[in-house]
Amino acid sequence: MISPRNFFSNRKKIKDYAAKSIVLPMFPLSIWKFNLFTFLLVLLIKKPKNVISRNVFAGFISLKARNFFKGSKYNCIYDGRGIAFAEAEEYHIYTRNLNKKIRIIESFVLKNSDTVMAITEKMFDVWKKQLNINFNQCRKVVIPCTIGAEFECNLESSMNRDFFGFSEQDIILVYSGSLALWQSIEYMLKLYEQIRKTNEKVKLLMLCKSNNIIEKYISKYEDIKNFYLEPSEIPNALRLCDYGIIFREKSITNSVSSPTKFAEYLSCGLKIIANNNLAISEVILANEIGIIVSNENQKISLKKTSNHEKMKSKKFASDNYSNNSVKIKGILDNII
Repeated sequence: MISPRNFFSNRKKIKDYAAKSIVLPMFPLSIWKFNLFTFLLVLLIKKPKNVISRNVFAGFISLKARNFFKGSKYNCIYDGRGIAFAEAEEYHIYTRNLNKKIRIIESFVLKNSDTVMAITEKMFDVWKKQLNINFNQCRKVVIPCTIGAEFECNLESSMNRDFFGFSEQDIILVYSGSLALWQSIEYMLKLYEQIRKTNEKVKLLMLCKSNNIIEKYISKYEDIKNFYLEPSEIPNALRLCDYGIIFREKSITNSVSSPTKFAEYLSCGLKIIANNNLAISEVILANEIGIIVSNENQKISLKKTSNHEKMKSKKFASDNYSNNSVKIKGILDNII
């Protein structure tokens, strides 16, 4: 069961990997328990070997259904994309009633699933500490957010630095993504302001919608450019840059995250500039693929990324964050 948002495109991706899989849309959270009846109907017709649940509500339903049909022997696999109780308590993403129950639901799913998947090892640390879960009774699997074949540069694209008003000598920082509060947009712009004081060759490209904060800085610095591109054009723009920026505010939700843009930046040959509120900060330092920022006044010395550095980033993404990598395919094959 997956979200009805972009259901058909996500269903196609799943079916491309597992052709015989049954992919169902979930009812909205306000009436999420009705999904149990849909799922029970499927169990009467099909006898699946594995049931993969992409959120705690789907996990709760698959476990309850297995208890209802005592003869059912399918494996319950919980695919955790985040810490549900933290998202509820920090960002209030559910209804008030669900927010109160989410720790109980998440604990039930984690304690009873046969396999628990997470996007970072740190998720298991938080679950163990905050919910008192030991994972002795199930398999633990870590699969980070990855990119598919659809995210690739068009080698015939005519897009170049001139398109954005930059030169070949410029050192281009880029941010691609939403303007959600947890993305720390103003923090990023203030850091750019500090970097620019010591190196006027450093420019900033924003690939997102605009807002008042961005407009304020654009009016102050002509070196900041803002473009809102079609998704298919994003890889072509990123490959022209030197550093990809990922900042997040301090929270449990962010501390365990594996942003998709991390994989996207690397696959386009960028080095990373991130703050230490993300689980990926340890990966960046260990593999020397970027810079970790501890505060907006930190002095940072930047130079253009070399061809060697670009190839290193691309290879790291291909080996560790691609749907087609031998490593990721091996993990998935072992689960399913």
